[in-house]
Amino acid sequence: MEQTQSIEELSATVKALQERVTALDYDLRSWQMKAHKYCPRCGGPSVPSKPMNLPFSSLPLTDAVMMVVSEKDAPIGIRKLRAILEEKGMKEKMGRYGNNMRTAITRLVKAGRLSREGDTVEMLK
Repeated sequence: MEQTQSIEELSATVKALQERVTALDYDLRSWQMKAHKYCPRCGGPSVPSKPMNLPFSSLPLTDAVMMVVSEKDAPIGIRKLRAILEEKGMKEKMGRYGNNMRTAITRLVKAGRLSREGDTVEMLK
């Protein structure tokens, strides 16, 4: 009789602990999703938190680069980034050879918002 009661108590405890682990796992995943949205240096938002009602092509080039890079989870190549920006209507702002885009990337790297490894760029985590 006592054994069945202790087994029921143990199974209730295990079930409560499993639910707690699931809740903590969900919290951890939500924190990881939010982590890349903040600048590691100042703690401010890296990407504007308020939705903008502007067309993408009217954004400053640095903001456009940040938006495209923040959408990707993995590092993105410079050529792929340029192609995406051209598709979204930023061709005139990038310059003939993409020099303005490279300048924007360099400024974002120096500001600590992006990291660059060779020909790939990614958000700092």
